[in-house]
Amino acid sequence: MKEEQLIFIASQPRAGSTYLQNVLSNNPITNTTSEPWIMLSVAPLLKPDLVYETSYNHKLAIKAVNIYQSKTGTDLKAEIKSLALNMYAPMLEGFDYVIDKTPRYWELLDELVTLFPKSKIIVIRRNPIDVVKSIIKTWNKETIEQLNDYRSDLLKAPFVIDAFLEKHQNNKNVIAINYQDVISNRETVVKKLYSDLGLPYSELVLDTSKNEKFKGFFGDPYQNNTSKVNKTLPNFFDDFITGYGFYLGENYFKKHNFEYEKIAKTRSFDYFLNLEQQGTIPSIKTLLKGFKLYIKRKLIYFKN
Repeated sequence: MKEEQLIFIASQPRAGSTYLQNVLSNNPITNTTSEPWIMLSVAPLLKPDLVYETSYNHKLAIKAVNIYQSKTGTDLKAEIKSLALNMYAPMLEGFDYVIDKTPRYWELLDELVTLFPKSKIIVIRRNPIDVVKSIIKTWNKETIEQLNDYRSDLLKAPFVIDAFLEKHQNNKNVIAINYQDVISNRETVVKKLYSDLGLPYSELVLDTSKNEKFKGFFGDPYQNNTSKVNKTLPNFFDDFITGYGFYLGENYFKKHNFEYEKIAKTRSFDYFLNLEQQGTIPSIKTLLKGFKLYIKRKLIYFKN
C-alpha cells in the first residue's frame, strides 16, 4: 500500500468528522471503517509525552528503544510507518483509497505529516461551544465530572488544531474545512473535497442513507438519524458553557467567525479546570467544590 492511498480525518469529537467520513467513502473506490485508532496505538513511541500514567515506566521504555535504535541502526519511524501501512492494506482490497477517521488524531497531527507526507490529512473544525453541547446531548452526560474524559479535546484541541493549520497553510496535502460550511453549503464543499482528494464526484455521493462502511463501535451513533438534534440541554450546564467560552476567549470566536452568547468566568468551569486527569484522586478542595455544585444543580432541577 502506498501512503498516497491513505486519507486521515481529525477533529474535536462531535465536530462533523463522521459525516465527512460518510460522504467521502460513499463511492466505489474508497473504503473506511468506524474509528481504527491505529496511529494512536503506537502514539507512545511517536510522541512519548502523550503518556501521563502507565502500568510500567514508559520513560525507561523509550530510553531502551532509543538505545536499541542506536546499536542496530533501526529506523523506528520507518518501521512504524511500514507497520501502519501493512495494517491498513487489507482495507484496500477492491478499493483505491482508505480513510482513517479518528478524531483524536489531533494529538498526532505533526507526527502524521512527518510519517505520511504524501497522505491527505483533513481537519474539520467546529465551534467548540457546539462541540461540547453535542457531547452532552449525544452521549447523555449528566454531570461536569463526566466531561473530564474529554478535557484535552475541549481544553487543548482547538488551539492545537489552530496552530497546526497555520503551520501547514501552504501544504496542499493538509485540508481544513469548517463544519458549518459543510452544513450550509454541502454540495459545493463536498464537490471540492472530492476534487482535492482525486475522487470521482457525482451528486449520488450526497445521499449517504445506504452507506454502511463507516459504521462500528466508535463514531456518531446517530448518523443519518436526526432524532437527537433537538434534544434539550440540561440547564445546569449553562454556567459551564459560559465559562468555556471565556476560557477560549473572545478573539478565538472572532478569528473563526464562530457565534457565541454570554462568556464570563464561572465557578462551574473553574471546577472543571481543577479536576485532575482521569485515574488520579481529586483533592479535598476539588471534591468540596464538586459537592457544592451538585447541590446547586439539584436545586435548579427541582426549581424547574
